[in-house]
Amino acid sequence: MTAEGGCVKSAAAAVNMRILIVEDEPDLLRSLAQALREAGYAVDTANNGEDGLFNADSYDYDAIVLVLLSFVTGKSSPRQPTNPAGPSPCLSTH
Repeated sequence: MTAEGGCVKSAAAAVNMRILIVEDEPDLLRSLAQALREAGYAVDTANNGEDGLFNADSYDYDAIVLVLLSFVTGKSSPRQPTNPAGPSPCLSTH
């Protein structure tokens, strides 16, 4: 617990979590991935919707961060991920 009453995850707990980041802007993708890795998360990245869907279908992620607008709106990706393990929590910026 922090002094403000919030919970803080330990790096040991984070290291078991796998996160996918989908973002088409290379600098932002690199920055987000680096920050999460430094916090102890296992991070996979995709720089387009097609690769993001492939990864989401292929692996069981604890969370998916979608920053790529065309992936979120479906304009460049004709379908949603269909991982048989079930849906992963998803954070979208749009």
